Amino acid sequence: ETALALANRLGWQADVELATGNSAGAIALRSEEAALIDRLLRTDPENAEFRERRLWPDVGIAVALVRQNRNAEAIRILKRCLAAYNQMATSRSDDVTITEARIRITAIAANAARDSGSNEAAQFAARARLLYQQLRRTHTAAQMARFDAMMIELEQGGRL
Repeated sequence: ETALALANRLGWQADVELATGNSAGAIALRSEEAALIDRLLRTDPENAEFRERRLWPDVGIAVALVRQNRNAEAIRILKRCLAAYNQMATSRSDDVTITEARIRITAIAANAARDSGSNEAAQFAARARLLYQQLRRTHTAAQMARFDAMMIELEQGGRL
């Protein structure tokens, strides 16, 4: 439990580093976070919370890579994370947190693909819109506000 709490704090600090423009520092902290969760997974490899939580540092690293214009690397990581979340969604189809994560990751991948001129940008954006529509069926307007903003940014070509 202490290791997971520390991992959370490393993730928060990585977000601060990224917000202040230190993407290299964010990547280093996210790597430490990942190592802590990897240790937890070695002791309990079937723990669904740890398996999902392990994806967070990878997404954070991908976001930092996008900030460094290392979009191809970011997209590879995001695709791996999406595959893992898609697998989780097959057994937890009613878990909206999985759908929320899939929207966010897909939108980040769409931006990275667009920024790099990849032809995958339209595919990622279309997938994000489908997931967004799925989420609208279970969320109130207030709950959708951040996803509405995310979709507007995606459609207007802004950064998430």
